[in-house]
Amino acid sequence: MSPSPDLSIIVVSWNTAGLLKACLHSIRRNAADLESEVIVVDNGSSDGSVGMVMQRFAEAILIANPTNAGYARANNQGLSRASGRYVLLLNSDTEVTEGALDSLLAYMEGHPRVGAVGPRLLRPDGTVQRSCDLFPLRPWEMAWERIVDCLWPQNTVTRRGRMARWDLTQPLAVDWLVGAALLVRRDVIETVGGLDERFWMYAEDLDWCYRMRKAGWEVHYLPHATVYHWQRASSERTPQLAGQLARQREESLVLFYRKHYGAVAALGLKIILACRRRRKG
Repeated sequence: MSPSPDLSIIVVSWNTAGLLKACLHSIRRNAADLESEVIVVDNGSSDGSVGMVMQRFAEAILIANPTNAGYARANNQGLSRASGRYVLLLNSDTEVTEGALDSLLAYMEGHPRVGAVGPRLLRPDGTVQRSCDLFPLRPWEMAWERIVDCLWPQNTVTRRGRMARWDLTQPLAVDWLVGAALLVRRDVIETVGGLDERFWMYAEDLDWCYRMRKAGWEVHYLPHATVYHWQRASSERTPQLAGQLARQREESLVLFYRKHYGAVAALGLKIILACRRRRKG
């Protein structure tokens, strides 16, 4: 029986054949010295993604769904096959850079209370994508902090004040990380479970990190590891699709509020979102 690998990398893809190929090439280049496995979960692509993986990346474990099962469920399919001590969720529209995987693994090895760590994400033009955040505020907290920010612009108490002090050039303890590139300890997955499949797409990373934090694990941002992210490469190809997925983001956030903050908070958020849409319209 072969030993378990150090790292399982799960890549979920939907109609991103070209980007997926570049992503898998970057993994192959930068994981050559690691005991690792790559699991590709294709969500019913119609662009030849499955054939490309079979032909060019025969070493990968391939799960081909007949239809789009959603991001959370597809990742859970990958988690069910993963055997590594650490699991990296990686979007198909990303490319890992030299040393990124080693840095992430070394950081986790040196920080046993950290349950999840995320790299610095860069857009194609080299600018930094915000990939870490505090948990969202409840509606009444939003109102109170807006008043405090207006009366005391230089405060270090409110969400805005606290985040203004973040030094994103150094490792940082955060509340949650964007799931485009998220390394998680297997012990954490066994403790809190996989992604909540009620989040068909969006906010599943927020929910996962929230559950980790509630279970006592830390979540850290590591800027010394870099991953390029072609953000929303498969999700906003047409204005109609972009609009549908904007609504999906709102629905997922409302679900998060209802699950963790309660029905009243979720209702308040729905009212706030409706007011924002009316102002934009």
